[in-house]
Amino acid sequence: MKKKIKFKKFTLVIDEDRAREVFAILQDYWVSKKGVFSGVILPQDRFPLPKDKFELAHYLFFAALPMRGGVNSDEPFRWMWYLYQQDKGLFHPEKITQDYSQEKIVSAYQAVTRKILSATGRGDRSAGVLGYKMEQHANSWMHNAHSLVDYWQGDVRNIFSGTENFEQAYARIDRRQVKTGSIAGMRRKIFSLFAIWLIEKDLLRGYVGQTADYNTPIPVDFHCLRILWSTKVIDFINTVVPVGNDRYAKALQGRPGVRINDNIVDAIAWWAYDFLPQNNFSFLAINPAIWVLSRDLCKYMKQNQSKEKGKFFYPDQEMVKNPGLWSANGRHPCWYCPLEELCTGAVPAQPYYSPPGILVRLERVPHPQQTLTDLMKDLNWSEQRLHGSGTWKEEINNE
Repeated sequence: MKKKIKFKKFTLVIDEDRAREVFAILQDYWVSKKGVFSGVILPQDRFPLPKDKFELAHYLFFAALPMRGGVNSDEPFRWMWYLYQQDKGLFHPEKITQDYSQEKIVSAYQAVTRKILSATGRGDRSAGVLGYKMEQHANSWMHNAHSLVDYWQGDVRNIFSGTENFEQAYARIDRRQVKTGSIAGMRRKIFSLFAIWLIEKDLLRGYVGQTADYNTPIPVDFHCLRILWSTKVIDFINTVVPVGNDRYAKALQGRPGVRINDNIVDAIAWWAYDFLPQNNFSFLAINPAIWVLSRDLCKYMKQNQSKEKGKFFYPDQEMVKNPGLWSANGRHPCWYCPLEELCTGAVPAQPYYSPPGILVRLERVPHPQQTLTDLMKDLNWSEQRLHGSGTWKEEINNE
């Protein structure tokens, strides 16, 4: 069955039969922690979390706020962990309203920036999560603390109290729906991500009914869109990248492409919101499985990459005509993807995150046959990427 949602200039098509195939594989692999998901460590679990449930709920709340745009999701948790070690008062809404100012919060951000830079030498990249527009972040931090104290008894979990599902809770804090008690910086995607973390950590017990039945949509971000369009769960009809427009790389012109907006994102989220529970799929499995596949596998597929700052891509005709374009380092992540047989597309990130900001689909070309040696190289590389390589364990031990 195909569901069609018409927009002004194009039609969004959702293939529900295809979705059942894709989601069944993802849920099986994620729940069983097999294949590429064996040993995966998600960003929210890499650094030690607060033991106290009240502190943990607010730690996750403030960590969710920077999760937007092209932010590397590892960095907010790295940043928050350092910030929490430095000043736990920043995670108590009532203390913030009594003891903090915007200037004091900015000073705390700056202190963490200096510590991270000194500790790792990674430069501004590590400070980018809250280092960019510090005053704006601090202002939102203050606003949200006051909103929690003034309208939610100083506890973010009260937003969910007595609600039956995500949409009821979201309606309480969405600035487009309410005048008081709203939360700055939390649209549907970020709030659904936050709700999922709360449920994962069993922090809504006593605030809602059965948390296992508390319906929450999957966060529809770039990674979600990439997996759904690559596998043709979703498709966009009557929309292409304009030809003869210098804003777009020539390799992308004339190909399926659409500028993503809130209406599209919400339409997919609302569909998934109903579709998942009706078909016995869990957002607690589908959400992380999609995210991990896109970020740690699809990212390294050659056709999802570009060079020369987005001027050159790898369309199907070029890959077939010139096999030498494939990387010679054995990094061929599609070999380890449980969805490979259902995946016919590549959706590169660069056009989405760079002006003019569009989602583009290329036809996927399977990689030429590999040798066993190359396969073993891939396996080692895949395990390293998926299990969370980096210096985070060393940082914890040194702190």
